[in-house]
Amino acid sequence: MKKFRKTIYFLFACIVLVAMVGTACGRSAPVPAPTSAPTKEAVPEWQARWDKTLAAAKQEGSVRMYIIMSTGVREELAKGFQQKYGIELEYVAAPPADIAQRFISEASAGRNQADVFNTGGTTLLTVVKPKGLIVPFEPELILPEVTNPKAWIEGRLPFTDKEGYMVGMISSYESYATRNTDLVKDNEITSFKDLLEPKWKGKLVINDPTTPGAGASFVAFLVRSWGEEETKSYLTKLVAQDLVITRDWRQQVEWVAKGKYSLAIAPNPDNITQFMSVGAPISPIRAIEGGVKQTVSAGLSLPKNPPHPNARTIFVNWLLSKEGMTALQKGFGQPTSRADVSTDGLNPVFFPKPGDKVLPEIEEHFTIQAKMFPAVRQIFAPLMQ
Repeated sequence: MKKFRKTIYFLFACIVLVAMVGTACGRSAPVPAPTSAPTKEAVPEWQARWDKTLAAAKQEGSVRMYIIMSTGVREELAKGFQQKYGIELEYVAAPPADIAQRFISEASAGRNQADVFNTGGTTLLTVVKPKGLIVPFEPELILPEVTNPKAWIEGRLPFTDKEGYMVGMISSYESYATRNTDLVKDNEITSFKDLLEPKWKGKLVINDPTTPGAGASFVAFLVRSWGEEETKSYLTKLVAQDLVITRDWRQQVEWVAKGKYSLAIAPNPDNITQFMSVGAPISPIRAIEGGVKQTVSAGLSLPKNPPHPNARTIFVNWLLSKEGMTALQKGFGQPTSRADVSTDGLNPVFFPKPGDKVLPEIEEHFTIQAKMFPAVRQIFAPLMQ
């Protein structure tokens, strides 16, 4: 019996002990507050890359641009970039054919001197790009305001070619003919075919269509509008008008502004803007054939192996930002490809009107130019003596 009682007491004690342990375990102890310091907010990846690149760019001290754009554009860009980052913007300026020849010669020999290359689309997309002398844009772009598609008029970065080797910074209506307003009445020219009338013989000056530039672009526009055979026939008749050819962009517009010639065919848009801004008696003609949405007078590409790679990156991102494109527009006088740059005060002749035929200036436009050069040179040979 005693042994039985001891067993009962032992079991009872075990039950009480288990209950006490269970109660104690059910009460959670307070969790101590963390004693570690708050974590520092991480720097965005783009910002870290930008800061590192900017520091290296300032060590390089300058960036060099091969450029076809006018003095006014060059001055605005150099001033704005210098003020923003303290980095000098150097220029080598020349007409498209000359600047392209220099760049190709240097780069092909492994002695590239250009960080940024501004030239026409024909040479760039049909000669320079196939030679592997330029690189794609997107790896160079850092700033979110540049890479954001909503920042651009077309809802995408304004690449002229499918692979993204060339950016078109201007988005302007180009009509390909400009008149002296004292010598040619408004609506006296309504079609490019009107230029074949006898009264305009000896009064026309054209930007040389046998070499890359605005004249060759005019030929490509006609081919896209009329077809190749009709264009050849038209150009042959135009040559018979005692047409004067020049490669000097400013001279062509100045001749018309001063009345030496009545009409300029395919003048450089940049120079038209300059002369109109000081009140010269000139005005673009709106022909029934329409015009192009012109981009590559301010076309931009990136040479392989630049001498100042970090300064180049900073410059390109600044140039394509709202601030940089505002400076470009101020110097160029025509609307840019950015959607957030105000166009207030720009001349309405550089915007298409309702009903205007407008062809986009795409890669096809430049391949047509290159294809047409042999025929155009043959047609214009009598004037090139």
